[in-house]
Order: sequence, then C-alpha cells, then structure tokens
Amino acid sequence: MAQYINNQKTIIVMNNKQVMLTAMEAQLLVKENELTTYTNDVFNPKVQELNDSILEWFHQNIRLSILKAEIGNESLTLHTQKDRWANRLDFSVRSYWKNENAPEFQFNWGSGNTHSDAAEIEYGIIIGRVCENYKTIEDLVINNWTVKYRALNKDMREVESPIQELRRSIIELRGEIVEDQKRSFMKPGFSLKLKSYKSIEWVNSTDDSTNDRELQDKPGEIRLQVGRGKYDTTFVREFTVNKKVGYKYDVSVVDYHNRNVSYQLTELQFVNFIDEVVKWENSGAQDRTDRAVQRFNEIMETIAKEKERASKISNVNIKLPNLS
Repeated sequence: MAQYINNQKTIIVMNNKQVMLTAMEAQLLVKENELTTYTNDVFNPKVQELNDSILEWFHQNIRLSILKAEIGNESLTLHTQKDRWANRLDFSVRSYWKNENAPEFQFNWGSGNTHSDAAEIEYGIIIGRVCENYKTIEDLVINNWTVKYRALNKDMREVESPIQELRRSIIELRGEIVEDQKRSFMKPGFSLKLKSYKSIEWVNSTDDSTNDRELQDKPGEIRLQVGRGKYDTTFVREFTVNKKVGYKYDVSVVDYHNRNVSYQLTELQFVNFIDEVVKWENSGAQDRTDRAVQRFNEIMETIAKEKERASKISNVNIKLPNLS
C-alpha cells in the first residue's frame, strides 16, 4: 500500500498486487486452519494408533514392560520408564541412495552401572529380550512400521505442499510490493509524514512520588545522513522529494526540531534513507508500538500488585507487646 501524504489529505492507492496479496493471505489462513484440522483429526490419531499397535506387539510377543512407542520415518523409540532419557531404547534405519546397499539397522540404549535397583535390573532384562528377538524387530521396523509411518507422512506432506507454495508466493509478492513502494517513494513530488508510534511516558503531576505512566503518541523519526562525516546526520519526521539533479536528490525535510530544511543527497544516502522509511512504514512503527504496549501492561500490572500489597499492610493492626 503506497501512501502519498501532504498536510491536507491522505490518498491511499491500492494496486492489483495489493489486492492479490490480501486474497492470498486470506486463502493462506483458510489453508492453515485446514492443516490444523487434518493434523489433529487425522494425522495425529493415525500415528497414535500405529504407536499403540507397536507397543502392543512388544507387550504380547516379547513381554517388554515399556510405557510408550514413537515411530518415525527411519526410527523407533521405546520408553521403558517415565521421563527417563537414559532408559530409552532407540532403533534407527539408515537407507542409502544406491539400491545395492541394504538399509543399515542399529539398536542403541543407555549405558550405566546396574545395582540392586529393581528398575535397573528390569531395564537390563528388556535389553536382553530385544537382543533375543533382534532379527524379528529389525524386519518389522524396516518393512512394516516405518513404511506405514512414511505413508501417513506422505499424506501429510500432500496437505502441506500447497500451503508451502502459497507462503513462498506471498513472500515473493510482498518483496515486489516493497520494491514498488521504494520506487514510488523516490519519485519527484512524493511527500510523506512518517507513521507515529506509542511510547511510555510519565504522567504530568505535581506529586513527584507518583509512578503512574501513560502511552503517548510520538512522531516517527528516521535518521538521515546529510554529509560525508559519520555524525553529519539529522532525524526526519516528514520529507518531500523535490527533484533529481544528476546523481543527487533535492529533498525537503521536517526535522525533529520541526524545522523545514532542504538537502542535496547523494544517491546512496537517499536510497539508504528510503530503505529505512519503507521498513518503518511497513512494520517498524507497529513493532515499536507493540513492544511499548506490552511493557506498559507489565508495568501497570506490577504497580497494581504493589498498591494492593501496600494496602493490605496498612490495614493490618499491629499489637505492641506489653512491656510493663
């Protein structure tokens, strides 16, 4: 959305790209909601069903006392004790891109000393039973369980794929709009007053002990390099592009002192300034406001709690001991 602003009125120009972007963003929201529904109602339940069937197989066939099974594209993890990383059993399949190489199957478990603790002894028994049934487990992991999971994951990717494409298209279109905006901002005759933002300020009060604050609107300001020196800068609140003279731009600005000043800017100085202006107009002002609002709410919450605590303390009747 390009904005041409002067002291009298604001004209908002909506072009075809912006209309398209709005439509694509609305479509993306719908697609993302559909993906969330599919994930919660279809994918996750089917994966859980597969995990439960794997868990049941270990319970029934080799009598493993495991709590949870988690299958992946090329892995299976068994949890033998709750919230104990060291007591997991991990199976992994490494497939090679050359067909003549068979998948490599690995079985890993946590190591450590086994004492008289019953849980540790049981963990050792579980490892032994897995080793006794190693070839059967290898066949099931490679040719059954991971195959089923990859099929579920493939269906999931088919749902996700249009969303990823749409996201990429939105990013590209936003980039095009920003470039269009930059070009329009650099044209002679263009005038802009920077967006304002919210800032946390102390409330004017004759009572110096007050800690009340409020959110106030502050004019947006962008730093502009106006000379060769590092510190030859000013802060701009409004600007007008008058004309381009050779490789320089004649620009009139309203600075942070509300003074009207004209500068002859090099192309690099002007382009860098316009880049910062576009960032500020598209997201910078809103981001700064959002941070101020969040911080303001935190401060007000803290003040309210402190006032409540002070009120409770002042209402407590303190009984002095009888020293007579």
